[in-house]
Amino acid sequence: MKPEVNFIEFVTVVDEGSFSNAALKLGVSKSHVSKQISRLERRLRVQLLRRSTRKLSLTDVGKAYYERCARIVDDIREAESLILEADGVPQGILNLSLPNTFGERFIVPIISDFILKYRRLKVNTIISTRNADLIDEGLDLAIRIGDIPDSRLVARKLCETQWIVCGSPDYLTTYGVPKHPNDLQNHLCLVFSLYGISDDITWTLRAQNKSEKFHVQGIFCSNDGNALLSAVRKGVGLVYLPEIFVADDLASGTLSRVLNDWALPTCISAIYPYSRHLSPKVRTFIDFLLERLEI
Repeated sequence: MKPEVNFIEFVTVVDEGSFSNAALKLGVSKSHVSKQISRLERRLRVQLLRRSTRKLSLTDVGKAYYERCARIVDDIREAESLILEADGVPQGILNLSLPNTFGERFIVPIISDFILKYRRLKVNTIISTRNADLIDEGLDLAIRIGDIPDSRLVARKLCETQWIVCGSPDYLTTYGVPKHPNDLQNHLCLVFSLYGISDDITWTLRAQNKSEKFHVQGIFCSNDGNALLSAVRKGVGLVYLPEIFVADDLASGTLSRVLNDWALPTCISAIYPYSRHLSPKVRTFIDFLLERLEI
């Protein structure tokens, strides 16, 4: 049995979630896509998709077939990208995921310079506190702070920083300076969290190569680092953030670091799905970040 190219329509339907969206993606009619899928199922003598008025879903055999075909489609797209970029100039669309505070402050300005240099490339950027699934969402690259548990991804370290505790001079004058992390439970704390304030908030700090979790009293919670920075500058409480976020405030004296012997080292990395041949646009962007990222 010879393979047919209409598996591309099948993969596109699954990726886009509908025949209509797949047709728009491929630049063909909806009926053409539907006929290609039906032809593929007749030839394979199996049902690949369950069709309903509300949504499409994969059968078990369809899921297995999709996983294999998706890898082939990725290889085809990668091969085309290598040919298109054979002259060394990246082009096409670069899909990025960035953490909101760090991404807006440090990465977006670099993206602007990158676009100005590589005019044949388009950049699509998603800025969020959510860790996007690069593979499921078809993203080329993400910037992450901290550990990368997903073994399907490759991490390239961009720089290092550390989580530290700091507060405004006014707050420290009023409430005192904590001498040990255990003192934090007696202080007002500003908490970065995706899930809101709870009774079990901890900050992880390390001293002498030993990490410990310390309970804190959260009075203000946000999933946005800029909101926490605004509050800590006004003397609302102590904050626990990567040092790069507060470096300018520490240098100007707007904020003061406390618990100087305690911190939590962490890495900032560019991550991307594993591939035998790294896309030129991804490789070029990572090199550009390493050259321009001044932290």
